[in-house]
Amino acid sequence: MVNEKGFWLEFALVFIGLYIFFLFADLNSLRFLVATASAGLLKLLGASFTLSGDTIFFGSVRYIIVSSCTGVVGFSLFAALVAASPMKRKAIYLVAAFPLFIAWNVFRVTATVLWTDTHFWLWAATVAIVLVLFDWTVKREKVKLK
Repeated sequence: MVNEKGFWLEFALVFIGLYIFFLFADLNSLRFLVATASAGLLKLLGASFTLSGDTIFFGSVRYIIVSSCTGVVGFSLFAALVAASPMKRKAIYLVAAFPLFIAWNVFRVTATVLWTDTHFWLWAATVAIVLVLFDWTVKREKVKLK
């Protein structure tokens, strides 16, 4: 059984720590990777666009892939939840989750370029993915949260 106050305190400290880390980390390579992969998906879908570094030009709109477009925010939420939980295989879940969040964000960026109005809903879906993935890990580890 997990102490609720302790859980949320640890969650907050880990999330804030990761947020600050990713805020100051050099994520240029990851931004370029997401931009390039999104451009590949756009090309596969037959969209007409231009890619320049970490920026996708689609029609008259410019989409700059910033750090929060790479998957680090969703990953940070998931990592903080896992860190605050009494799980035995935390590292395995975190290593496996990082590329999943990058892949999700490639889809999210691609969908946002094609249908700008989806941006908010895809962020909401990111939170849902975090919660579903966390729920799966909790059940897999047989952790009793409350």
